[in-house]
Order: sequence, then structure tokens, then C-alpha cells
Amino acid sequence: MTAGIEVPVALHLDHCPDRSVISECLRLGWNSVLFDGSHLSVAENQRQTVEVVAEAHRHGAHVEGEIEAITGVEDDLGADEEGRRENLQTLIDFVRTTGVDVFAPAIGNAHGVYTTEPELDGQRVSDLVKACSVPIALHGGTGLSRDQFSDLIARGCAKVNISTALKVEFMKSSLTFLRDAEKNSTWDPPSLFANVREKVIGLTVDLAHTFGSAGKAW
Repeated sequence: MTAGIEVPVALHLDHCPDRSVISECLRLGWNSVLFDGSHLSVAENQRQTVEVVAEAHRHGAHVEGEIEAITGVEDDLGADEEGRRENLQTLIDFVRTTGVDVFAPAIGNAHGVYTTEPELDGQRVSDLVKACSVPIALHGGTGLSRDQFSDLIARGCAKVNISTALKVEFMKSSLTFLRDAEKNSTWDPPSLFANVREKVIGLTVDLAHTFGSAGKAW
């Protein structure tokens, strides 16, 4: 699927607690994995993440690390209650010891749809970047404002995850098209696919401009 694409492409395995799945994906050519050991003790998470990093780097792939579970359920993983946050030094030690390429801290962000305005700890991002120079992954990007994105990206959030907003756009644009099809009795699946594709691409392009990444590739 990535053949012939002229910009770098990341095929990323997100929030995976299963080491065997990670190994299989790396063997098949995935170039980015998130080993989610947030359900483990910090010591065991760190020990296994060291192994995942060594394995991934042998394949030329990157590893995203995580200690604290991000609030919200995504792909049947996680919990709706906010988990315990570790102290900053624990995060720093984890990043330095494991050698992860990207790190995902809990900063008040959450997967899914925010029911209230999130109180984000941007200083935690700044402190981690200053101490470790590690790119930060921002999970739970759906629903954040442009000002929040700008602030967190400026602090070092180099990877912003958007899932829910894209799923909602996919479903709502499908529903709108199908309602019009029913009203006009015009049933043409290729037109549905093209319309939904256009809507999802449009949202993606808009997000790229919001994040300041449009026209750039690393």
C-alpha cells in the first residue's frame, strides 16, 4: 500500500501489550510500534521495553513508550478512569534507560470524546523534552483546540494522534450521503466511497495545516 508514495510513511502499531504481535509486525515490515506496558509495574514495563527497543532497532523500526495509561478506551484497551501519574524523574529514568524513540506521557489527555474541557499539563511536556530531548506523542487529540495544539506542539509534541475525529467524519459523511441517496433513490456505491474519501482527506489536510506539518517530511 505504501509503494510509490514519495513521502516517508509510518506503519504504526498502536497500544499493543502483546509482545508476540509486536514481533510479528516488525518481521512483516511495520516501522513503528507502541509497546503498551502501562498495565505492568514500572520496573517490568521498563525491562520489557528495553527488549522491544533492541528488537525494533534491529529491524530499523521506532518504538513509542508509555508508562501511564492514557484515560479512555481505544480498541478495547484502557479505562475511563484516570490512572496514577508517576513523578517526573520516573519518566525521565524510563526514557533514558529504554532508549525509546518517542514517549507518550499522561498530561490530562484522553482517548475518545472529551465530555469537559481537558486541563492539560503542558509544563510536563516541556520538562521531559528539556531533560531527555525525546519527541513526545500526544494521544487523545480529538476535541483539542487550535491553541492547545499550538502550545503542545511548540513544547515538543512531535506526534499528534487523531482517531475519533476521523472515524466520526467517516460515519457522518456516510450517513449524509446515504440519506441523500435514499431521498433521491440514487444508489451508487462508488460515489459513496469517493465522497467519504474526499471528506476524510479534507479533514486530514486541515489537521496538517493546524499542526504546521503541511508540506513537510522528515
